[in-house]
Amino acid sequence: MKGSWTKAQIVDETIRVKGQPDEHFEVVVTRHGPVVARDRDKAYAMRWTATEPGGLANTYNWLGRAKNWKNFAKS
Repeated sequence: MKGSWTKAQIVDETIRVKGQPDEHFEVVVTRHGPVVARDRDKAYAMRWTATEPGGLANTYNWLGRAKNWKNFAKS
């Protein structure tokens, strides 16, 4: 709700490493995005429009069709 506080969520992320145990770390996610930096009592979340509904609709479809660097650079 606009103007009110929303509690952040803590998400357990797993990174699988070949030949080693999985790495686990906690990511704090706010309504604005994941917390990417902290400075004393402040936390900074990164908002990315691509994660919003329709954020990537028809934006990067051409990327998957590029067969080489020349095709990619022309797009």
